[in-house]
Amino acid sequence: MQGVSPLAHIMDFYTSITDYYDYIFPVSEVKASLITDYIGSERENILDIGCSTGGFSEYITDKGAIPYGIDLNDEMLSIAKGRVRSEISGNFVSASMLDVDKVFNNVDFDLAFSVGNTVAHLTDIDQLNRLFASVKSVLKPDGLFVIQVVNYNRYDVDRETKLPIIDNDKIRFEREYCWKRTDGRVNFDTVLTDKSTNQQITNREVLTPFLPEEIIRQAKDNGFGVVDTFGAFNRTEFDPENSFAFILVVKR
Repeated sequence: MQGVSPLAHIMDFYTSITDYYDYIFPVSEVKASLITDYIGSERENILDIGCSTGGFSEYITDKGAIPYGIDLNDEMLSIAKGRVRSEISGNFVSASMLDVDKVFNNVDFDLAFSVGNTVAHLTDIDQLNRLFASVKSVLKPDGLFVIQVVNYNRYDVDRETKLPIIDNDKIRFEREYCWKRTDGRVNFDTVLTDKSTNQQITNREVLTPFLPEEIIRQAKDNGFGVVDTFGAFNRTEFDPENSFAFILVVKR
C-alpha cells in the first residue's frame, strides 16, 4: 500500500495507552459471546476489524474458528499476535480498516466484526460506505458483519458530555465529548491515570458520530440485510433515546 493511511492520526493515541488497553477495555464473556454465538459449527474464518490487542482471539479459537485481525497500531498488534499460535500470527496485519479488501483479498470470511466504536474514527459517510463495500467483498455468501458503536442519539450536542468513568485497581479513565465543532464531528477527550505511579496521559481524538440510522442505510445501500440490532452486548433491545450502544448485525 502506498502513501499514508487516512486513519494514521489515531496511532499516537493508542500507542500511548497500549500498556493499559486491556485494563480499560477488557473483553468479557458477555462481549465475546455476542460475537462467538454467530460462529457456526464448522471451522470458520473470523475477522476482527480494529482488533487492538486481540482480546477476542482466544474466544474465537476456543470456538474452533480461525481468528484474523487488522489494526493500525503495531504495538497492539504485537500483543495480539502473542495471543495466538505462531503459525497464525501472520493473520494479524497492520493496515487501515478501509483496506480490508486489499489485505485479505485471498481470504473468505464467515464473520467480520468491528466493536469498541472503531468505525467512529472514519472521517465521513463516504468512508463508512467504503468500509461496508470493502468488508462485503471478503465475506462469504450469507457472511455476517457485526458493528458496535456509541449511540450518539442519546447525547445533547449543545453541551459537553461526560461518559461513565472506567475505574479499577490499575487505572482511572475519564472520557468526555465536546461538541463545539463546526464540521459535524466531535472531540473525544480522555485522561488516563496509572494508579501505581499517578502518571496521567491526556489525549484528544476527533470522531465522527455516525447515527444508527446512517449506519443501517449504508449497510442496506451495500446490499446487506439486517439480522439483529441490540442496545448492549447483553443483547438488550435497542432504545434509540436511551441505549448507550448501538449494535448492528447484517448479512451479505
